[in-house]
Amino acid sequence: ELKDYFDKNKSKFTKPETVTLSEIYLNFAGREEEVVREKAKQLVAELRKGADFEKTAIENSDREDVKNNKGNVGKFTIDQIKNISEKFVQPIKNTKVGDVTDPIEVEGGIEILKVTERTEASSESFFDEDAVRQAITYERLPEARRKFLSELRKDAFIKISESYRAIVLP
Repeated sequence: ELKDYFDKNKSKFTKPETVTLSEIYLNFAGREEEVVREKAKQLVAELRKGADFEKTAIENSDREDVKNNKGNVGKFTIDQIKNISEKFVQPIKNTKVGDVTDPIEVEGGIEILKVTERTEASSESFFDEDAVRQAITYERLPEARRKFLSELRKDAFIKISESYRAIVLP
């Protein structure tokens, strides 16, 4: 069944483009927003002139774990980035490996992102049993949920107090 599903849906199992990102986050909390914006522009200018990103992140980022991860936030697909915030997609797509984005204003602060690695998408399909099982599960889940809830409603016995009947009954 897994192999049949894979063969019929190969386009779902291609390797997406991924990017590895590092960040410097500047928080607006307790600061003048314009001062934070200017600092972000200054940091981007310094980074583009060759300043060390990790050192700059440790010295300036307001993330609590920056000393441990040195600004590295991990590897993401473009879809995952869209789920985080649409604001990041275009700046990341337009940034070459090793470069930093212009400051991106987000709720509560400003992000400066560095693309540390980029892996191009592949149109070649690959069989990953876990991915196929997950795709089948997600495809079947809404119908299974609907059927399960329908059975629960059919089998349930709920006694409604007279004082609530007019409000809750159809």
